[in-house]
Amino acid sequence: MLNRISVRSRLLLVACLIMALFAEMSYFGEQNGRNAAEIGLRLSTERMLHDQKEKLQVASHTLAEALGEHIRGVNTKDERIAEIRRLIDGIRFEDDRSGYYYVYDGTTNVALPTNHSLQGTDLSDMTDVNGVPLVVDLNDAANQGGGFVQYVWDKPGHGPTAKLGYAELIPGTTMWLGAGVYLDNIDEQQALIHAELEQSLSSNAWSMRLISTLIFIAILATSLWVAWGLLRSIKMVTQSLHDIADGEGDLTKRIEIHSQDEFGELAGWFNRFMDKLHQVVSTIVNNVTRLDQEARSLSGVADDLASHAKNSNRRTNDVNSSTQEMSQNISRIASAVEQSRNNIATVATAAEEMTATIGSIAESTSEATDVSMRAVDQTKSTWQRIHHLGSRADAIDEVTEVITEISEQINLLSLNATIEAARSGEAGKGFAVVASEIKDLAKQTADATLDIREKITDVQTNTNNAVTDIEAITAVIENVNAIVASITAAVGEQSKAAQEIALNIGQAAHGMDEINQSINEVSTASTSISGDIAAVSQSSGDLSGCSEKVDHSSDDLKEFSAQLLQTLSTFRV
Repeated sequence: MLNRISVRSRLLLVACLIMALFAEMSYFGEQNGRNAAEIGLRLSTERMLHDQKEKLQVASHTLAEALGEHIRGVNTKDERIAEIRRLIDGIRFEDDRSGYYYVYDGTTNVALPTNHSLQGTDLSDMTDVNGVPLVVDLNDAANQGGGFVQYVWDKPGHGPTAKLGYAELIPGTTMWLGAGVYLDNIDEQQALIHAELEQSLSSNAWSMRLISTLIFIAILATSLWVAWGLLRSIKMVTQSLHDIADGEGDLTKRIEIHSQDEFGELAGWFNRFMDKLHQVVSTIVNNVTRLDQEARSLSGVADDLASHAKNSNRRTNDVNSSTQEMSQNISRIASAVEQSRNNIATVATAAEEMTATIGSIAESTSEATDVSMRAVDQTKSTWQRIHHLGSRADAIDEVTEVITEISEQINLLSLNATIEAARSGEAGKGFAVVASEIKDLAKQTADATLDIREKITDVQTNTNNAVTDIEAITAVIENVNAIVASITAAVGEQSKAAQEIALNIGQAAHGMDEINQSINEVSTASTSISGDIAAVSQSSGDLSGCSEKVDHSSDDLKEFSAQLLQTLSTFRV
């Protein structure tokens, strides 16, 4: 990523980073000073509180010991209490005289200089604004060998103020001595110390900022001076390279060395590189000039070679064309012979098939003759049977006529019997029934006889038609038999002719095979000659192609040498 940024931008970036570093150092220095001030203020507060505790404990312990020693010789409790009140009533301490001593017996007040009305009162339920039972806690601390209790108490002229109390038993009694100091004195001292620290920190911060600014200005000026020197040296080298690249390409020009730093060393190495480059380019110019001359000579040789190769190739192509034409003619003759041979083979195959077919036809016609003879005999036999069937049908017809006459007579008799039964009255009813049944049977017989007669008539008609058809079929079969006989005679003659044709065609096919073999030998020799001529033509073509490639290469070489000379002409050597 930095490769895309200029050196000037990089130096400015370094200066900005230095400025950011100084700003950060100033910020963290100020913050560290404030943190140190807060820590010092907290430690000083703790120390002052410790001193207050130590002072309060020493004073209370000294007074408790003194009171115990003083009242040891007093006999009664009231006298002791009175003596204690007398001794501590006027004692005050602290600069504002806010400190005093008090005595309790358990949770009952014995001596309280600031409020005599509470003396002799049990104050176990006394609490501060935060609900701390200060008398109970002080009593417990005293009975445990002495201790401190913090609570809030009204300070005259200040209102509720944090206060530190201490209680300790008076030796030889059940009473304990207590004392307290207001902690607002410590708060005041703490505020005073905090103000002094803030003033000191502010003064030091401004001093540090001023010094940092001066140092930054000095570093920035030094960086800009160094950057300007670096950029000037880089610009000198860049300008020299620019003159060589985009100018006249003067390879004799060198960079003047005015310094002994890295850029001076860079300029020295650049001048050495230009010396070598000058020598190399001069050598290349000389070689390219010679190369152009050789390329022109090579181009002339390639032109001569291409001309001879083209003449040789043209003559070879003429011979090759004649050979190919002869080969094509031989191929056409071979194709015609082969086609004739195939046609003769086809005709021979057809002749053989025709001979076989004629033999088959002869056999079929012989069988057809036999079949037609049998058909004639069968039709004659059928005709006789149908003729006999017609005679039988005529006889049946005669019988049906006799039956019809008999049924008519029976019918007439039944009619007469019916008339006689009617004449007989009741005696002839049974006979009349029988006569009626006979009449019905006669009628049925007549109807059946009529039906049989009609069917016999149809049989006779169909029989007569069949006889006529059989006679026609017999005539046709006889004609077919005559035609088959004539076909059989003709087929016999054609079979002999086909056998002769097949024999002649076989001889012709053998001759065509010999001709085809001779033509194939000639074609093979012609193909070999054509292949040799094609190889010669290919060699001539390859030679011509190679000469053309040499010619092209020489032209490319001349063009390349010209371009190279033109490129090198941009340098001044």
